[in-house]
Amino acid sequence: MFKSTLSLLFSLVLTLGVSAQVPAQIIHYSWPNAICASMLNCLDGCSACNVPDEAQGGFFGTNVAWLGVDVCPYPLSVGNNAVFTSGWALQPVPEKRVLVSGIGTIPVRIDSIILRHASYSGPVRLRIQWSNDAAAPMVELADVAITYDLGETTFTSVGEVNIPSGMTYGIFQLELTPYGGDLAGSWVLDDVRIVATPIEQSAVGISELGPVGMDLRGMTYDVLGRPVPATKVAGVYNGVRRQVQVF
Repeated sequence: MFKSTLSLLFSLVLTLGVSAQVPAQIIHYSWPNAICASMLNCLDGCSACNVPDEAQGGFFGTNVAWLGVDVCPYPLSVGNNAVFTSGWALQPVPEKRVLVSGIGTIPVRIDSIILRHASYSGPVRLRIQWSNDAAAPMVELADVAITYDLGETTFTSVGEVNIPSGMTYGIFQLELTPYGGDLAGSWVLDDVRIVATPIEQSAVGISELGPVGMDLRGMTYDVLGRPVPATKVAGVYNGVRRQVQVF
């Protein structure tokens, strides 16, 4: 009876000590036809906002860098643009690439990256690289074929963005490099979605429940596996069997 009551109380303490799940953080680029601090423009297309749709406090993106290629937003539907790019090479070269950068003021785990893109008689492959350290080289995530129709390419369990010692934020970069195919055609990027979960760093506390009477021979251990001296203080004990549970 006493052991069952003690287990129930201990479970209640753990339940009350666990914090609620933190909602996912999302960086979403869709290049809407809206005025913002960073705009894309071209002669025969339209204008598009080149920053994420929404700004968040702990995890946010910056303006996308289009390096070494021609860029022009075109509407796919009312208010919904896709970015048409041309001038790619037969093989990946550092002079021609797209850089998506983000900042985390809290440690996060990037759960998924989703790209919606297509090739209109242009590049046939896309190399995707990323880095969670601005001072480190890029790491290749994948090299995938590009379809003619708009479709999604998804990557899961990408990695973590941590805050370096002495810094107040961490930086990640996503590098997209289309290549191959007809050099006169276009690679079209319609949507980029980066989904992350904050990494919880809180500890669970164990409250003292009052004196516990024991009359057992042998060494006694508490719930954290530590030996208890002969003169016991108030706390929760497991008896002579040493048992540590990690929740």
